[in-house]
Amino acid sequence: SNLAETLNCNCYLDFDEEACRSSTLPDVATLFLRRILQDQGWTSEEDLVHARQSKIVLVGHRSGAALAYEMAMQLQNMEMDVWLVIIQGEVSMAGSQKWLGSTCEAALALARQLGAKDFALQEAAAMAAARKEKLQVSKGRLQTRCGLAFDGISGVSLNGHPKNGVSPDDDANKLLMKAFWKVSDQLNGMSVEGFKGLVQDIASRMDWYMNLSSGADFAFDGPALLILGDETPEDADAMIESNALYCTNLEVVDVLGDEHTCLNDDNIRMLADQIISWQEKQVPYLMNGSE
Repeated sequence: SNLAETLNCNCYLDFDEEACRSSTLPDVATLFLRRILQDQGWTSEEDLVHARQSKIVLVGHRSGAALAYEMAMQLQNMEMDVWLVIIQGEVSMAGSQKWLGSTCEAALALARQLGAKDFALQEAAAMAAARKEKLQVSKGRLQTRCGLAFDGISGVSLNGHPKNGVSPDDDANKLLMKAFWKVSDQLNGMSVEGFKGLVQDIASRMDWYMNLSSGADFAFDGPALLILGDETPEDADAMIESNALYCTNLEVVDVLGDEHTCLNDDNIRMLADQIISWQEKQVPYLMNGSE
């Protein structure tokens, strides 16, 4: 992760087979915390006494914020000094996430891993904008149908087409093919079907994560920082309100970009500087959810 590198993290957490055998979000948090403590050499009770004199900073981007929050809650219960950073996300899994669907998210994640980071960022932003526009169009059509029905006119078909627009499956298939051709030179001769299978394997893990049951609804009392992109002001109030319910000591800052472009090469330094200045020379662990 470029953010992990920019922050000089010494641990980047991702989902593997052991993690995917967990059935709840707290279970995954417990597993990852054990790995963090082992990585630091904190394995005995004496080690934990020393660990309580240190600060641990957890960073969660998008849906990864929920897992970072669960980890922070467990560390809080262990009387650790833990700080939480939320980047364009909500700590509640029930929060409204701008989820593009597991197939799209998986294709974009794979493209990023294979070096097509700018492509993935541009496609994610374009797809999010297109879906927002389609939602507005759909709302307008619904209002039109309601008006026609009120006037006694059948609104089953508009403009001669019972269904206008493109289905989410069509969007996912188009993006999948675009991603395949973009990274084909990195696939060592892998076929389209092989690429689709790889994407679906990643997508299934994402579906697993998004359907995990969350833990207790207690508040995190440690320092918490919510980072919002300045290109999505319409989301700001809802995210602040949602996270403030679970974080009693929440600060909010703005950075350039949206939930995707805030991590591109032009903006990531500013984002990292916000985290570094807030937590004062800590070495944070990056908790990755959808990337």
